[in-house]
Formats: sequence, structure tokens, C-alpha cells
Amino acid sequence: MITVGLIAVPPMQLMSLSAMTVLQTANSLADDPAYGIELVSEVGGLVETSSGFCVDRRPNGDARFHTLLVSAFACTQAPSQSLAASVRQLAADARRVGSYCTGAFVFAEAGLLEGCRASTLWRHLPRLEQAFPNVYLLPDRPYVNDCKVWTAAGMTAGIDMVLAFVEASLGEEAARAVDERMIMKRLQVAPAYAIIIALRHRIDTIAAETGIADREHMRRAFLQVHGPPPQDLRYAARELAAA
Repeated sequence: MITVGLIAVPPMQLMSLSAMTVLQTANSLADDPAYGIELVSEVGGLVETSSGFCVDRRPNGDARFHTLLVSAFACTQAPSQSLAASVRQLAADARRVGSYCTGAFVFAEAGLLEGCRASTLWRHLPRLEQAFPNVYLLPDRPYVNDCKVWTAAGMTAGIDMVLAFVEASLGEEAARAVDERMIMKRLQVAPAYAIIIALRHRIDTIAAETGIADREHMRRAFLQVHGPPPQDLRYAARELAAA
């Protein structure tokens, strides 16, 4: 079983938990669950979230994880040295480490991003660059994998990052099944919709250009997001243009 530990950094952004549902979905689709998921914190006990309520977690202690993740947190203060040291120790034993949004600051403080490429939410890029000039930031990438460290630019990008974890560990077919179950093509459907309404290109071409697996996957995504399938929307746009 692949053990996954999410370090909750207060005040924790709740979307960090949403990204973990990718792993829960992978477990629900498998005969035997592939992931053991645990939420931990530096000292344990109640951890405040950005929404005001708290979650109760055990301390990191001597935990060991295959995949170590650091939550996003709504705070402009630098991570504590004790947290950075704890994360550095846990990361040394992990096969894969990753952060959501501002979690990149924890990795940077721990020295794990020194000389590496990374990303964080666009509005935090100047602060991260100023504090850690030896981190090479890629502002146009939703997530970055370098030096064993994955960093996601934002919270929805974190979902895509964890989906990439599933693909790396369980294969493309498993990741595609999770993708379909979570209807994560919603973001890709938006540009595809614009191209279809503009009456440009074949449906298969649009699917390839927008990162959707194929025509059938696009049809399913459109049924979930818009109701009508893409071909019906194209017919309607043509009739409207001819009127």
C-alpha cells in the first residue's frame, strides 16, 4: 500500500483536503485500496483551518510515508524553523514529496527547493522569489516536478498534481478512471466549448488540442458540464449563425 501523509499547516486551506479525494476516488475504484491516507501536523491536536474550524490530527512524530504532502495555508509569515526541520526529516525518507500552493514556502524554508524549479500561486510568486532567490519559479506551469519535489501553483492545480501521482503509481488507465469519476475535465471543457461554438476544427481535433483523451471522453464531459454533447452544440451554433 502507498502511504500518503498530508501535513496540515495552520491556518490550513480546505482545498488541500479536496485534492486528497483524488486518492480516495482511486481507492474506491480499485478491488484493493492502493493508498493509505493520513492527516498529520507538526505537534498534533487541533489544527485551525482558514474557514475558522479545526481538525484534530496526530503529531508527525516518527511517521514514515511513501508520499509526503504539505497543505496550503493562509498566512504571510515564514514557516517556523521547527516545521521546516520536521518536513526536511520526513522528506528524506519519502519517495515523493509535494506541496499545494503556499506549501512551497515550507519546502523552500526546509532547503528542498534550493536550485530547483518550482511553482506556487501567481500572487505569491514575488514573495517566494524575493525570499528564496535560488528557487527557479515557473509561473506558467500548473505544477512542477523537479528535485523529487512536486509543487502545485494553486489548489485546483493540486488536484491535477495528485492525479499525476495516480498515473505514475497505478498507470494511465487508473488515472483516467479517476479523472472521469471526478469530472475533472470541467476545466478543459471550457476552451473546447469556445472552439466548438466558433465552428472551428473537427471534434477529434478539438479534443486533442484541449487535452481531452478522445471524442468519447469529450462527449461524456460535455454531458456532465453542459448537458448537450459537443455535436449538438455545434449544430445549434450553426443554426444561430445562419439565422
